[in-house]
Amino acid sequence: MGRSILKGKGIVLVDAAFTCKLSTVNGVAFITNPSQDISKYLNRKATLTAGGKTLVGWIKAAGSGESLGTALNVSNCANLSYDTFDGASSTGFHAISTGTSPSRVAGTADEIVFTLGALYKSSFDLTLTSGTAPTVLEKANLGGSQLGGFVNSVNGANTKYSTITTSATGVLQFQNASIAEFTVANLAVKKVNSPSATGVRIVDAQGSSTYNWTSNDGLDANSASYTLTISAR
Repeated sequence: MGRSILKGKGIVLVDAAFTCKLSTVNGVAFITNPSQDISKYLNRKATLTAGGKTLVGWIKAAGSGESLGTALNVSNCANLSYDTFDGASSTGFHAISTGTSPSRVAGTADEIVFTLGALYKSSFDLTLTSGTAPTVLEKANLGGSQLGGFVNSVNGANTKYSTITTSATGVLQFQNASIAEFTVANLAVKKVNSPSATGVRIVDAQGSSTYNWTSNDGLDANSASYTLTISAR
């Protein structure tokens, strides 16, 4: 499992295959949805490493369960380039792509306020009639610059978490580079305000009440996995 206990060195846990979702914004720092329960390591230092970059903070308190803000997508979804686009509402649409290049693009209205370092949860139901399900990602506008991680959606229920890399008012974009027909329903984009019960709130120093990370030298907060080290100092 990539986990070890190193006693006598101040290190109480190393997990080289740790997965989680992160909020890195000042004032709301936390780890949520971890691949193992880390809520028991209170007052310990947590170091996350991926791609040669490191994020460091102190575990202040266990999470009390994920809480979400209100849905941020309130206007009708919009089309940029799907060959057929209809049935648009704030929570979904029907689209058909008849070609492969350029990519077909649609998504929410350009109204979602994304904050650098904040974690967002997008959920939707997708009915795939034919072809390949779309890729989903946050963008500054339809066809614009990327603001977070991406996922390949599936037929059925979908949930996507993403830590935002640039503050912007933007969209949740659906795109296809292949022939496809699908319908999106029950779409909601919400900010995650607190961590899961197995997650933790983070502060900038041992005993502090400032919910910031101690240091961040550019870690990709949308990495597929991390090395987690928990230590006494």
